[in-house]
Amino acid sequence: VLPPNLLRQKPIHPPAPSQRVKRNAVGLRRLYRLRKQPLCRTFCQNECRPSRKRVREQVAAVAQQLYASRPTSRADRHPLGPRRVRRRLPPLTFGGSTQEIPVRKLALTAERTALDKEHPVTHITAARRPAAATFTDIEWQLTDDKGVPAVNAAMQPDGDVLTVTALGDGTLRVRALVRNGHDAPQLISQLELSISGVGQLHKNPYEFISASRFDASFGDIGNGNERGVSTSRTGRSWVLFDDIDFGPDGADTVELPIFVLDGEPTTFRFWDGEPYAEGSTMIGERVYHKPKQWNVYQPDTVKLDKLLRGIGRFAVELNVKVHIKGFTFTRHSRAWDTLAAGACDAVYGDSFTRDGSRVLGIGNNVSLLFDRMDFGETGCCGIRITGRSPLPANTVHLMFAAADGGETERRVVEFGPQADWGEQTFTFEPVTGARQVTFLFLPGTQFDFDSFTFI
Repeated sequence: VLPPNLLRQKPIHPPAPSQRVKRNAVGLRRLYRLRKQPLCRTFCQNECRPSRKRVREQVAAVAQQLYASRPTSRADRHPLGPRRVRRRLPPLTFGGSTQEIPVRKLALTAERTALDKEHPVTHITAARRPAAATFTDIEWQLTDDKGVPAVNAAMQPDGDVLTVTALGDGTLRVRALVRNGHDAPQLISQLELSISGVGQLHKNPYEFISASRFDASFGDIGNGNERGVSTSRTGRSWVLFDDIDFGPDGADTVELPIFVLDGEPTTFRFWDGEPYAEGSTMIGERVYHKPKQWNVYQPDTVKLDKLLRGIGRFAVELNVKVHIKGFTFTRHSRAWDTLAAGACDAVYGDSFTRDGSRVLGIGNNVSLLFDRMDFGETGCCGIRITGRSPLPANTVHLMFAAADGGETERRVVEFGPQADWGEQTFTFEPVTGARQVTFLFLPGTQFDFDSFTFI
């Protein structure tokens, strides 16, 4: 018995025909032509057209031939030729072995999910499922809601247990990752924590701040590549970063990874505060122009017109679409500034008087301390001191204590007679690196100290 669909099947050309397949295809095409012939409805004696009965007989004969020459092998069983045989996929491998058991689930449990001043620490435990999983390495991360590394908490991983210590108010997510022998994570579980009552944690501009952490914006601000932001394609737009702690020394140099779509000159405007708001100041207008590299951030360093100090705000304004990944400020080193004597971090001794920016009447065993003096790798090799003294010589010991607790270096200079305020220059062996500088005045000194500059 022939299958019913055999007579209705339309022939097509096989991709790689064999002799048997060619015969089957020719037979099917003949069937198709026979079925499409017009039939004689008058049953004339001359048989000008084949009658319906005759066509049925011819179709049955061809179909019988096709059925008799059907393929016998499994690969050639289809009448149109070899068909694609579905093969069984090899078993999944983890770490190169089929005997290893991957982790299918990570269950995270925490002692507490709400941290405060009285309870700033919590422990989080990860349980692997199945328990017999052969992959035991767990990676831990602390992120915010946008996936940016969180800065308001510190973590200390210890295998399946993570210790989280609160540093500032806010929310964060604890993530546990398992790779199961692969390069990329195969499983991620997360748990949300909240922190309150610990205190506000300021942004640190001397570590990279992702642009997605902006606090306010104007215009069509979108998501950028690598957790950055994209500004409006047309019209004015800006992003504002609030609560930045620039410290007492401040900073006036910022580096921004930038991706400009068209490679044309692009104007950036930088603001101290919200753009165009009362009390805000534009602190720079710079033109960025570098050859375009598609989807590649290119860092650009900008020297601002103002030194930003203390807790402040920073905004970037544009008129075209640009991707900004974030920014990093370079801490200003006051070691090369002209510093007033009264700006010292500490002063003590037997005889002195602080008079505004000056220290007057310096006598026996007086010391003036200046912290955060970083002379870099080049170092300083001299100093200019502005002061006055009626004595023919005032011996000043300059003590350079290493910031990391290393060896303290000493340089000695003698300030000569100076009836009125004046400047004297001294040279000595270079001093490098981060130091705490102490001006030590020995007994017998009579000196009024105005300012100094390292050279």
